[in-house]
Amino acid sequence: MAAAVLFMIQHLNQGGTEEHFGDLVRGVDRARIEPHVIHFNDRDGAVARALATCPGLKKTFIPVGKAYDASGLRAIWQVRRYLRRERIAAVVTFHFVADFIGTLAAWGRSGAAVISSRRDVGFTRTARQLRVGRWLGRGVDRYIAVSEAVRAAIERDERIAPGRTSVIYNGIDFAELDAQRWDVAAERSRLGIAPDEVLIGCVANFNPVKGHLTLIEAFARLRPLCPDVPLRLLLAGDGPLRAAIEAKISALGLAGAVILVGNSRQVTREFQISDVVVLASETEGFSNSLVQAMALGKPVVACRVGGNPEAVADEQTGLLVAPKNPAALAGALARLARDPALRRRLGEAGRARARECFTRRQMLERTQELILRVIAER
Repeated sequence: MAAAVLFMIQHLNQGGTEEHFGDLVRGVDRARIEPHVIHFNDRDGAVARALATCPGLKKTFIPVGKAYDASGLRAIWQVRRYLRRERIAAVVTFHFVADFIGTLAAWGRSGAAVISSRRDVGFTRTARQLRVGRWLGRGVDRYIAVSEAVRAAIERDERIAPGRTSVIYNGIDFAELDAQRWDVAAERSRLGIAPDEVLIGCVANFNPVKGHLTLIEAFARLRPLCPDVPLRLLLAGDGPLRAAIEAKISALGLAGAVILVGNSRQVTREFQISDVVVLASETEGFSNSLVQAMALGKPVVACRVGGNPEAVADEQTGLLVAPKNPAALAGALARLARDPALRRRLGEAGRARARECFTRRQMLERTQELILRVIAER
């Protein structure tokens, strides 16, 4: 008989954590795990649409403003009743609100194990949330970290004893990725990109930690370093930093060289038309974008932060530079812009590494084995 497992998350909008959540819920072995979903914010996007087509999935929305307010307290009791009614064997939580509500709902007589899935190094958590996290740790049976960097950060900041955290990397469905093929010449032409231009692509939400302002400054420095190489920069994404990004592009006289395409539901298109993929993040748990770009044979440049060094082997499958350093980023991009052979070598090696080490099958198998083991040990 399959174990009933409740997966909880704050919202089902587009984002790396949300996409991973959707992959996990849709991909578990239904003979072993019966998935349930509860989310607390109605910002439903691509992930919600994907889950809507998942047969037999029980998905519940419970409105919550903040974890600590009256809506949060009501949600704890609603989830507690749900655990008992559906005979939930384990709760798997994503994001602080789900951690808070899910752990407190399962505490005591519910009988459900709690597994907290951590996707970043904790930069979004306030000092109060870190204190609450340490207290909640008494009710958490196991943590999953998306990288060794995340494991180290949460063990340090939340004082989690060594051995309670398992590292499971994000995984990509390469069959699905390979099915999304684009006419590269036609798509570049549509955007006004000449065949001989070296296109540097970046797919990331316009949030401060993604380092777009550093990237734009690096691109301005890059052009004099490669006077004989026609260059363009493509930014796919949107968010609160958009106005600042547009102002930076204008101030540096780059309006004709930088292409803003907005949020993209077809990120494989942006990767495929790019000659180099860059991620200038100042912090990163483990980047789906980097792995996807590598899997498509693209050379990548990223900052040496968080889980990036675990995804990218420096000088072998891509180039790593110091964060918040436009000069270093420009230097790495210049090497690739000037050297097609280096781009090919790093791209081919990155493709092999991604497809060997970061598969969706590996992620699903390791995650569900952990869930079932925690249930058995309960």
